[in-house]
Amino acid sequence: MRGFGGRAPENRSWIVSDEDLPVNTGILGLPRAPTPEITPLFAAPASNPSGNQSSRLAESSELYLPLVEPQSSLLGARVFEPLRLAQAVAPSFEMQFVSSAGTDSNDGRSLERPKKTIYAALQALPGGERMPPTAGHGIVWVNDSVEYGGVTQGNGIWMMGPGDSNFKNPPKGWLHYTGGVRIVCLGNANSAPDQHIPQCSISAGGNQDGRHPAVWLSSLAGGFYLDGLGFKYPQIGIRIGIDSSGDRLRGGVQNVELKNISVNLGNCQAGAGPGIDIGDSTFWIWILDSFVGGCGNSSYRIGPSPMGLTRSEGIVTIGMDASVSNISDGQIISIYNPSDPSFSGGCTVLSIPDANHLRCAQPGPNGSSGQGWVMTDQAAAVNVDPGGGSGSGLLFFRDDVFDISGPSDGIRFQNGLNGGSLDVQGQTCEGSYKVASGPCLHVYWNPRTSPVVNVNVWHVESADNNNGGNRRAPAVQVDGPFDPSAIVVSGASAGGSTNLAGPMTVLGQYVPNLNAIAESPLREGQIGFFHNHVVGSIDVARRQFGPVAVRFPNLAHTSPSAWELNRQQESLITPAARAPDGTNGAGTSSERGGPQNSVIYYKGKQKIVVGDYFVAGVWTKAKNGYNGGLSNFSLKIFGQGVRTAGVTQAAPYAGDGEWEWLFSVQKITESAVDSADISIGSTFGADQPITTYAPILIHIPAGSLSDNEVYELGYDLTSYDSSCVVGSVCGLSEQGFLMPGAIQAQFIIASEGKTLSNADVVLSHGWGRSAFVSGARGSSQRFIFAVAAKGDGVERNPKLTITFPTSWPVQPIFFCKQVGGSGPISTVSGEGAASAERMTLIFNGTPVAGSDYLFACEGQ
Repeated sequence: MRGFGGRAPENRSWIVSDEDLPVNTGILGLPRAPTPEITPLFAAPASNPSGNQSSRLAESSELYLPLVEPQSSLLGARVFEPLRLAQAVAPSFEMQFVSSAGTDSNDGRSLERPKKTIYAALQALPGGERMPPTAGHGIVWVNDSVEYGGVTQGNGIWMMGPGDSNFKNPPKGWLHYTGGVRIVCLGNANSAPDQHIPQCSISAGGNQDGRHPAVWLSSLAGGFYLDGLGFKYPQIGIRIGIDSSGDRLRGGVQNVELKNISVNLGNCQAGAGPGIDIGDSTFWIWILDSFVGGCGNSSYRIGPSPMGLTRSEGIVTIGMDASVSNISDGQIISIYNPSDPSFSGGCTVLSIPDANHLRCAQPGPNGSSGQGWVMTDQAAAVNVDPGGGSGSGLLFFRDDVFDISGPSDGIRFQNGLNGGSLDVQGQTCEGSYKVASGPCLHVYWNPRTSPVVNVNVWHVESADNNNGGNRRAPAVQVDGPFDPSAIVVSGASAGGSTNLAGPMTVLGQYVPNLNAIAESPLREGQIGFFHNHVVGSIDVARRQFGPVAVRFPNLAHTSPSAWELNRQQESLITPAARAPDGTNGAGTSSERGGPQNSVIYYKGKQKIVVGDYFVAGVWTKAKNGYNGGLSNFSLKIFGQGVRTAGVTQAAPYAGDGEWEWLFSVQKITESAVDSADISIGSTFGADQPITTYAPILIHIPAGSLSDNEVYELGYDLTSYDSSCVVGSVCGLSEQGFLMPGAIQAQFIIASEGKTLSNADVVLSHGWGRSAFVSGARGSSQRFIFAVAAKGDGVERNPKLTITFPTSWPVQPIFFCKQVGGSGPISTVSGEGAASAERMTLIFNGTPVAGSDYLFACEGQ
């Protein structure tokens, strides 16, 4: 195929001559339907003395363009049924040609008569006007490196639809948008860094301020397409979905494709950038095969500890080595790679006291740190910031390359009030050995919104980011309390030491970096596959309700009779509800009316120090849905200056009334006192009763377990009774234990069960009127006791009735005998009639008054 780009990749526009496509053969050699005879639009000239591309194009007797939609497909490839150019554009001639050799006085309808600027060509398309300045609809073919033109210095491709605030009176240089526009490169002289498709260099935008981007689209919805255009050294590359006034909440845009686009901001000044800036309510945006750089000079190095970072009551003061520029109150900046990781993440700017300091809001313990970077929206190659609006989504990135040196983010993505969505495939990011690098993809939370996103990442790789003072630059970083199932990552690789940071579902990553991590995936909030481990909350073992090894006492009350209600009026706890282990140990909390209520499983004070952990959980069943949402279980820790960090797992979904295990892991990160008020509970409402079972709360002293192990324990914790002793293997109070096979009848009680007392043995009158029992010890399984025969009335064959302190689950088999004492040794009988609750023995003989008799029994 002969064309001007040397190749015709999938879904790319191109021009070919009729000799390239045999009459009965389509692209890829597939058969096609015959094309009707149409008179060619251009006639070949008699000669071509120049031999340039324009003349060679004109020499072709016929020209072809692909249809907008594919006519068929083969193994996913798009196959176009070609049309002759005359059929595609006549009679409205929705086409313009632009060349550096042209002039805007030309009609632009051929490469022989091209216009000089894109601005003039857009107005010359059908529907275009000079007053008011209006772009027509159609396609502009750019033959080589050209100027955009326009009517103001630093003019760029600026188009607005009717929703823009200035539509009735557009600012100078803006064009009204009337319909679909495509601007496509025909040349092949230029290629952006790391790009594989030639481009046309376009002189557009200004390099003096952020008001003159190379491309600015506001309130468009009819389709906009750029292919093969390179923009060099504007202060901002491309703005999409931002009003001409600069308002990010207005100007939403839909249906834009940028293919083989390059944005190079060069040695930008501080405060410039980003490469591509996307505002609110912007959807169906494709950025394909493109190279985009941000402005690393808009990141600022944080000063050394202790004055570089200080936090007091959730307010962080940042001291920077250089003056900050173009940061405003309310903007969310990122503290990146500080020496104290508790400062890492988003921080909402409150004020800028002077050129080298800013104050921002970020929860966390009081303290000081330093080092790292302040990363801004402007530094990013691609910035998606809805500005607190509803959010933007259906953003598709395919086979792009982003510059992350500076450091800067490759894609910096912020959620909106309704979330936001992002789909990334085949993304590569290039750092620099000389300066620090940022994440290839950075998802961060706006604290004024719910942490809701839908992000899918398939193969993202960053390179050359292992020097410049930041080996921990991850390929994907997530800041905020996002659900890990909402962010799915497969095939992540970073040139530094860490592939991934923050909550996400991980399907695969670069193994050498995985091998080197110190902080476990659970502590990062990650679930998924790590080598041969499946990491996450799995209830398989927990639902079996087997006995477990007790490492820490259960502080919670497992019996519903000991639970409390936050509000008693018209509310009650009904015990003896059916539990998920088949017993009747659960309780149902309900109320007839009133506001939201809660059931409390534990409420009390606990001694604490910084570094202590509390882990809590409960089985929950909500037939009519969870009151207050899926997160209706809470572990609360209160005290002066007490701050915590951790994770709480809510119910996975509303469900149909099945049992679910909810839990929380919280670490004391800061405290001004040595004790705290601790409570765990669940919420319920008038029409939403809740049935719960086997709550557990354990206190893990600082240093007892590593942080990683605490999280493993928290995710795998199985409840046990509040009476269970540390070091035992224990279960829940309503459960019995029965072993099958040869030891089927063996009664095993954790911690031996309740102890046999003297009162559990009752003597008949045949032992004498003053006889008594002493020295009783043991359990229902095996025990020993002594009988003193005393007083008048001693008779032959007296009886002993033993009530077992713990009832047997089945009828036991006992063996009893006299093992000592001052009286003569005799036999005993009656064990065969033992029931699950008691046993009556017969002493075969006559006791001697004043003598004592020692008996021992063992059952199974």
